[in-house]
Amino acid sequence: MSDEVQRRFAKARDLVAQVATLDPERAAETIIHNCYYALYHGAMAVLFARFGTAPAF
Repeated sequence: MSDEVQRRFAKARDLVAQVATLDPERAAETIIHNCYYALYHGAMAVLFARFGTAPAF
């Protein structure tokens, strides 16, 4: 697994871990934000693993 793939998966895991510590009643927007970016980094990791590149956004 390349460094970029590992870095992206680690970022996704970190964001999900942060969500697990939040109270949904008080931090719904933060939870949504973190989940969105966790999915983004996870998807980028898959693209890098599969194709060796990903689109630049």
